[in-house]
Amino acid sequence: MEMLSRFARPALAFAAAALLPMWVASVAHAQVSQFGGQTGPTLPGTHAPPIETFGNIDLRQQMREQAEHALILGDWLVFPSAFVGGLYDTNPNQVSSGAKSAEGLRLAMSGMAERDTGISKTDVYGMVDGRIYTSGSATASDLATAQLGASEEYVPLPDWTISGRGDFTRQRDLFDTLGVNHSVTTLNTTGIGISPTTNPQVYNQLTGGGTVEKRFGRAFADAGGSVVAQLYDHTTANGAPNNIVYTGSLRGGYWITPDVYGFVDGSGDSRNFDGGALNSDGYRVTTGLGTGRIGLMQGEIYVGYQDEFFRSASMGTEGGITFGGQLDYAPLPELDIKVGVDRTIGATQVTPTTGTGTTVTYIIGVMSYKLAPEWSASGRAGYIHTDYKGINRADDSWTIGPSLTYSVWQNFGLTLDYQHIETSSNVMAASFSRDVVTLGVSYKY
Repeated sequence: MEMLSRFARPALAFAAAALLPMWVASVAHAQVSQFGGQTGPTLPGTHAPPIETFGNIDLRQQMREQAEHALILGDWLVFPSAFVGGLYDTNPNQVSSGAKSAEGLRLAMSGMAERDTGISKTDVYGMVDGRIYTSGSATASDLATAQLGASEEYVPLPDWTISGRGDFTRQRDLFDTLGVNHSVTTLNTTGIGISPTTNPQVYNQLTGGGTVEKRFGRAFADAGGSVVAQLYDHTTANGAPNNIVYTGSLRGGYWITPDVYGFVDGSGDSRNFDGGALNSDGYRVTTGLGTGRIGLMQGEIYVGYQDEFFRSASMGTEGGITFGGQLDYAPLPELDIKVGVDRTIGATQVTPTTGTGTTVTYIIGVMSYKLAPEWSASGRAGYIHTDYKGINRADDSWTIGPSLTYSVWQNFGLTLDYQHIETSSNVMAASFSRDVVTLGVSYKY
């Protein structure tokens, strides 16, 4: 029964998110400042697909379709969008008891630009989602979530690909930016700062990384590395302090068929925290299968093992099975579904001098469905389960967020957005529930 109850809520959340677009007619118009809209490029993922021939994809046709919905500036396709409106928030500070609701103003702006020369492809993206509350009790949550970054892919020869990415993200958990960037991957290489909590800490995450890939006939190999730093606005005695994580990886694979490849991936990391209580070194080995675009589907799944060796003798070693994947599925021209799953090892500080390891498992998904010229709808949902090592604590967090737009004109619409966020914990004062309703005007070029 416990296992059933653990997955009942996320199952209902995904069912609701899936059913909503089915009864609301939709088309590619603005949501709450979604990156790129439904017709532009998507936010770059954490891993570029391996080199392939793209024999079953007409890239020129894709670019022509995107150009129809983009602002063209020289060689760049630009996809700007904006939203302004009022909001009602039942628990802006995410407190476990005595929550005070608040009204306020929400302003969200985003933009994505793409330049593709055939040899190099550049994506630049940025967004800010600001919320100003009228209630003095909500001043701690008068914050702006934001994301700004760029990625570059360079193909000097047909069998070589060099890629790099830099990103700045300001948020307080994985669900915080989901309503705008609609990304089902995370640049966070650990389980730290992913799950929503009571009285959350806002952090700025800086990410840089790159890969070099070589193809040998139907085989491929790549090497890469990344640096991720998390800087909190305010650190507390019990929580996650500022940290920086270095990761290096090697990956090899083989195209089993023209559309399906298998791979083995190994990585090592070094995690360093202020104060040193949570410092660790670890490794992760996975194997899996992936696809190029096969008609309706593109994706990757993997399973493996991860170990994290904490330098503190009191924390010891945390290890276990890791798994995950990504799926982009478009069973109909009007319907697109994206899902991301991952399980990783993190850490949290229990006292100012001691900490404990955590195992964080998440699944998030977004869906869009288009049918009629004047309506646009989408749904998003997510579930995060956190297990704490050595203490009797387990947290379950979930979210659901439908969004509906009625287009007054082709580029302007009235948008109603709703998001529910909830964390349930077996520890006192660690649970909360929050609902946010937003109504306003959206714009997409």
